[in-house]
Amino acid sequence: MADKANPKVNVYGLGTRGVNLTKSPLHLDDNELTQAQNAEPNLDEREGGLRKRGGLSAFTSALNSGSSILGMANVPLLSTFTRTMYAALKTQGANTWLTSTDGTTWAAGTSPARAATWAGLLITVNYFNTRIQPFKNALIYPGDDYVVYNNANYTDPPLRAYYDNTADAELIRINVGPGATAGASPYIITDMVVVDETLYFATFEVGGSAPNHKGRVISLNLTTGVIKQIGNAFGNGTTEVSGGLPWTLCSYRGQLYCGLHGIGGSSAGKVVRITPTADTTWTTDVTGLQGYPICFCVFNGDLFAGLQGDTGETALVVRRAAGTGTWSTSDTGPGGTTGIKTYSILIVQGTSLFAVFQQTADDVLLVREFDGSSWSTDLDASSLTIAGPPDLGAVAPGNAVLFSGDLYVAFQANGVAALDGFILKRTSGGVWSVVTDGKNLRGYLAVTTVRS
Repeated sequence: MADKANPKVNVYGLGTRGVNLTKSPLHLDDNELTQAQNAEPNLDEREGGLRKRGGLSAFTSALNSGSSILGMANVPLLSTFTRTMYAALKTQGANTWLTSTDGTTWAAGTSPARAATWAGLLITVNYFNTRIQPFKNALIYPGDDYVVYNNANYTDPPLRAYYDNTADAELIRINVGPGATAGASPYIITDMVVVDETLYFATFEVGGSAPNHKGRVISLNLTTGVIKQIGNAFGNGTTEVSGGLPWTLCSYRGQLYCGLHGIGGSSAGKVVRITPTADTTWTTDVTGLQGYPICFCVFNGDLFAGLQGDTGETALVVRRAAGTGTWSTSDTGPGGTTGIKTYSILIVQGTSLFAVFQQTADDVLLVREFDGSSWSTDLDASSLTIAGPPDLGAVAPGNAVLFSGDLYVAFQANGVAALDGFILKRTSGGVWSVVTDGKNLRGYLAVTTVRS
């Protein structure tokens, strides 16, 4: 670029042999790529994603004079795709999942395999909701095809992948890492999140006692298959993180954040963080919160956490200011303080943050909205006609996803064979409706994208 006033860029034969996802970078042929920039963020997804860029519409004025770009677009990309929403079932005959390609019509099927249930937890908690994660053309989820430790013939809990909307496979079975009880297996996977091409997941393990149950966070590179422990373990050992087992995860500003659940005793919430690629120990970010963190969400650059409040306490949404790193109360759950209260879901739709609030004793189930300045109640679920009829204080909020701009929230049925699970929808225009009900839902909800 010798002439700054009239810059010229010549690009010849870039990526003419396309994107190769099977070779290592060291074995690529000339003009093969490992990735292409003909993609853009798909901000319509809860955890993010990519979609094909629409193409070149204009050059900047700096490139208008004397420029030539040859062979630039000769990178084959799949142009059509099918988006499918999956909702897990508990025990509704042989069927394991409900699926929908339009968010309205649902079909029951026997694949993927059944997702993990509460049975592996082996401790009494008021709320348990592990997420499932879409990754490229696959759905990553914890399988239920294992025998929980230490029942007879116990086996390791599996992570499974359902890909191309057709095939189900076991990714890995999770063994206990160093320092845990010899010969034991983890009880259950408590949460997971995908960051770039790495899956981070938390486990509940043998040993310890409330409020210092054992656990750890593990990473699995979904491209290379490398698996390793992240930071030090959780528990009551001298080198372990105290205050609870790893319960909920979130990626924020280049670090992995983890909310702890102490199970017993006073609900003094704690959040720790780590840089997975650099740190060997977790750093305490905040402790002494009124309630255990059970969900995270990033909104307008700040980190928000939903907390569980015990009897006599309120439930809170707390906010970590990006500029100062300090935590403060953002919203206080309405109503009385009797029974368990939770803010169990946080998700962004459009320009607002939404939070699902539940009070078990008074059968209160609300969706609260934060517009960046103040909170208000966007939905009182008692105003809807829902088959069951559901006990709004007992049906457990599950996962929430965005699908074609609309917000969907799954609610787990109250009981092993109960048919009072349901899914709610909020349109981009703010209208709530019941899209399916009378189902034995597990609470998992996710959207996959398969290109063809």
